[in-house]
Amino acid sequence: MSDSTIKVGFGAADLTPPPGLQMSGFSARTKTATGTHDPLFARMLYIEEPTGPEGSLLLITFDLIGMAQKLVREIKQGVREKFGIPAERVILACSHTHGGPNTLDNGLLGNHNDAYLASIPGKVIEAVGHAVGQTVPAELHLNQGVAENAGKNRNVEGGPMDPNVGVLGVTGPSSNELLGLVLNYTCHPTVLGPKNLLYTADYPFYTNRLISEKTGLSPDKILFTQGACGNINAGHTAKSSMTNAGLSLRTYEEAEKLGGNVGKAALDALESIQRDPAKFRLKLGENIPVVEEKVSLDWNPALWATPAGVGDFRREKEAALATGEWNQRADASVLVRWADIMLQEKLDPPWPPLQATLTAARLGRLNWVTAPGELYVQYGLALKEKAAQSGQSAWLLGYTNGVYGYYPTPNAFERKDYEAATAYRYYGWPGPFTDQVGEHIGAAALDLLDKISEK
Repeated sequence: MSDSTIKVGFGAADLTPPPGLQMSGFSARTKTATGTHDPLFARMLYIEEPTGPEGSLLLITFDLIGMAQKLVREIKQGVREKFGIPAERVILACSHTHGGPNTLDNGLLGNHNDAYLASIPGKVIEAVGHAVGQTVPAELHLNQGVAENAGKNRNVEGGPMDPNVGVLGVTGPSSNELLGLVLNYTCHPTVLGPKNLLYTADYPFYTNRLISEKTGLSPDKILFTQGACGNINAGHTAKSSMTNAGLSLRTYEEAEKLGGNVGKAALDALESIQRDPAKFRLKLGENIPVVEEKVSLDWNPALWATPAGVGDFRREKEAALATGEWNQRADASVLVRWADIMLQEKLDPPWPPLQATLTAARLGRLNWVTAPGELYVQYGLALKEKAAQSGQSAWLLGYTNGVYGYYPTPNAFERKDYEAATAYRYYGWPGPFTDQVGEHIGAAALDLLDKISEK
């Protein structure tokens, strides 16, 4: 097919919870949400092939910290049953905002609210019906901008980061009218810290608002996807989110600055598209290729939890509860809860490895590769570099179709980065993955790029 024969549809669902729910992402945040700064949405782009739903693609982005596997299954199953779109062609991509409720599988930062979780699939599937039922002819255009003074490597000063803002512009086939936009940027949405008690998408809200104001495009039609941001944020350390450190800079004003920088980069890229649409137009083939690959997430046997070790750890954290500063007590409270859960679990023999599913989809020369978790930026950069060698582009979509944890580089385990040495407890796991987990996920992403290029 030619790029002028595709059709697209957009939809959106407001997923903002009621006040009073526990928020997710920070151990130092001990109070429930008091209200809403900006609503949390699911936004969707349906790209329809002439052959129908079986060969089409549905991208749904969420202003949520991540997606529990139960939600992934329910949404994909509902979409398949109602609209005939195969499960592997439904991409559920979360921004990883820490300004919303806990929607992860085993995450211990904030308790689940069962009624809220149960409300999500129905709202999303209803909005998908709007996207599928109101398609229009369209063309796709690809460009990128560079965000200045935005994301930073939070573990290594001056370390690797990815300043590029990917822009997929959706326009009318002849009028060049802007119909919608998909963005890809690599930075934790954690400008707002543990003192924030308002629901918010964090800096992507301001990115969306700026683009909407400058283009007249509805905010519902601006979709944000997150990159390989496991070690990338606005500049604070992971440990500072457990303390008072740097909270004076973790404000909505700072979120607006970062989001504005990302938005300006996207607008620059969009302006180039609109000046010369033919230069940036994607030429699709006879279908939208999609392939999947499973990766085993192996546990590190040397660091697997034992009842004796967990008991010692619990007593250490109980001491912090009794004598520590407020932030130490807040963190210790979460870790005591982890220890209690572990002591109730059957830890011997060790659990079987988790199975992570990665998905690749190709839109002309643009390749999307998804990862269910927090991949270090080095792997996202390697994916982009490999695609560029063959004249193509690639976006790594993190926190997509689920979240199992962090996928660091081997030297992050040597340095004992938070993501490698500690974070597994906040995810509710009895131990960390092996120090090769990032290498395995990164290699699978590169392998999928090869496979999708051959389709």
